[in-house]
Order: sequence, then structure tokens, then C-alpha cells
Amino acid sequence: MITLYGFGPGLGMYDPSPFVLKVAAFLRLANIDYRYNGNVNYVFKAPKKKLPYLDDNGTIVCDSTFIICHLKDRYASDFDSHLSPQQQAVATLISKSLDENFYWCLVYFRWIDSASWPPVKNALFGKLPFPLSTIVPLVARRGVSKQVYQQGTGR
Repeated sequence: MITLYGFGPGLGMYDPSPFVLKVAAFLRLANIDYRYNGNVNYVFKAPKKKLPYLDDNGTIVCDSTFIICHLKDRYASDFDSHLSPQQQAVATLISKSLDENFYWCLVYFRWIDSASWPPVKNALFGKLPFPLSTIVPLVARRGVSKQVYQQGTGR
């Protein structure tokens, strides 16, 4: 049985991570049966301390791109066979652009934008007891802000 590990429902979505959503969408589009286990605590069990990761009958695969490559190799080798080489190149371009550029825009508008931050803060940290409900979001937001700035989107 294939198990996809993610953060769990949040922000009104199946999973708030675009990378978990990418893998889940691929699994559904390729008609591959899987089980989804969502809980933020899985990040501590993840081999690279990041989600998603996939357990394919004991074979652990991390990183959404590597997960999809693994699934294509093992279960859906003909998934892109209907695409011409040019179309495959365009698909790769779009995927990389979403993963490496659009992702940071999403992060910015979730974590940095003052209008978006309150509902995100409540959804992600609202159940923490005081004073953690005040301290943890502040520290997390500061760290994300630094990453967004270093990446270039937040400048």
C-alpha cells in the first residue's frame, strides 16, 4: 500500500502544502491507489524533516519531484507518453516555475502579507496554548520572512 504523508487539512484545503497537493493530484490523475496520512507531527518523522514523503510498501521517497518520478517509474511509465518532446519540455518548464517561483509568492501572501497573516496564523497556530500561541507564530513568521527575503521574492 502506498501512503502519502502530509500536514493534514488546513486553510480550507485537503492539505495546505502545494507540494503535498501536487503529489496527491498526480496519484489521482494516474489512478494509483493510496492512503493519505495528514498530521503536522509527521514532519518530525520525515527522513528529511520535510513533507511530503511517500511510503511505497517500505520504500521511502522524499521530495515531491522525486516522489512523482518514482511513481512514474513504478506505476505509470506511460503517463506522459501522449506528449511530444516539445510538450514534455513545456510541462517541465511549467512545473519548475510553479515549484521554484510561484511557491514563494504563495509563501509571501500567506506569511508576510498583513491582510492574509491573521487567518493563516489562526489556522496554523490557533490551537496552541498561551503563551505558545503568541511566541511560536512570531518566531515562525520571522524565519519565513528571512527565507522569503533571501530567496528574493520578499525584497
